[in-house]
Amino acid sequence: MKHSALLVLALAALAFPAFAQEDFDEATVTLGVLQKSFDTDSSKFLEYRDIPQGPVAPELSFLGKKGSWRYQLVGRDVTQDDQRYFGFVQNGTVRLTASYFGIPHHFGNGGKSILEPTAANDWRISDALQAAHQQAIAANPSQSGSYAFLSNLVAPTLAASPANIDLKLQRGRTSLAFAVTPKDSDFEVGVTYFHERRSGSIG
Repeated sequence: MKHSALLVLALAALAFPAFAQEDFDEATVTLGVLQKSFDTDSSKFLEYRDIPQGPVAPELSFLGKKGSWRYQLVGRDVTQDDQRYFGFVQNGTVRLTASYFGIPHHFGNGGKSILEPTAANDWRISDALQAAHQQAIAANPSQSGSYAFLSNLVAPTLAASPANIDLKLQRGRTSLAFAVTPKDSDFEVGVTYFHERRSGSIG
């Protein structure tokens, strides 16, 4: 069974009064400290979430009104990989909305590799290890396609691997929408833009 012990301490919150009938600006920022502990090292618990250790910003909000225009920006978990934002600016005729969602996907935190990091984003197998594997395969051609043979061949190298590899992807989804509602009409004309960016790899 998986458990987590989470402690969030609100450090600061700033707000300014809002008056619905008058122009106003209001801001709220919540800061905190998060302490985590788990009784398991299973990566499944953190597969689709990010639970940081230390300072956090669980929520921020900005909203206001000036004349016929209103705006709002809301952010959630802004220091984490699964951060989310939503905002809009509008009056009676024009509306612009925007959103962003961070979506982490942790496949596992115990990955091993026979490759070694030689530079940033550059992993290679050593010439000596490659030659040893080629000699072993050449000496046993009938086993070259056997999973058991190949698994036993790389097992010593994997066992000596100094650190686990965190296999993960990070997606960022951005959406923008612009709409116009002509005066004294019951229809709306708009356009929407969507973009997704992915970083990371599982192989």
